Amino acid sequence: MKEIINVVDVDKIGSATSPLGLAKTVALVSGCESTRAGDVVVVRALTDSATYNMLELPTGRLAKINPGDLLLGVLGRRRALKGFVGDVPPSLQHGDQLHLLNMGGVIGYCTGHHSSLGDAIKLEVIGLACDETGRVLNIADAALPPRATLGESAPIVMIAGTSMNSGKTYAATELIKQATRAGCVLLPRSCPELRACAIR
Repeated sequence: MKEIINVVDVDKIGSATSPLGLAKTVALVSGCESTRAGDVVVVRALTDSATYNMLELPTGRLAKINPGDLLLGVLGRRRALKGFVGDVPPSLQHGDQLHLLNMGGVIGYCTGHHSSLGDAIKLEVIGLACDETGRVLNIADAALPPRATLGESAPIVMIAGTSMNSGKTYAATELIKQATRAGCVLLPRSCPELRACAIR
């Protein structure tokens, strides 16, 4: 039996979906028997949170999440020392309940949280975003293809950390600040503005 494709307009788009450059109107299927981290999901906010109620949009702006809002995010696993802990459900159907695991729009089944936080915002699954054939969209669809060699390019800088509050963002902002002071020009990639930058 062919999956029925519906169309829905969402209220807010999480920055985690940025690589795909999605609009607020998306096609969706009601469920998926085998979900993957990165699958794009449409959910309705069921609850509010006094401490964790903002969604980072693709522009970087923060928007308050209100009960009833339709949100576009991605399924993901999270292990945050001072945040929420959660997993990707193995399958998903319309009406299932999940939680907002981070402000970027990572969504999953919350299994725990830091004592300083209230409960994660509860979400009702509306469906999974799809293409015209019913294939579920995944942020990996926009991944750069693997290359054996890079040839000539700008320097590539990678910053990694094993937990939250380990200084990843601070290190990145300091590198950008110092490069700018040294006269380097930051050139954003032609894809969505939140992807990596090259230094010329």
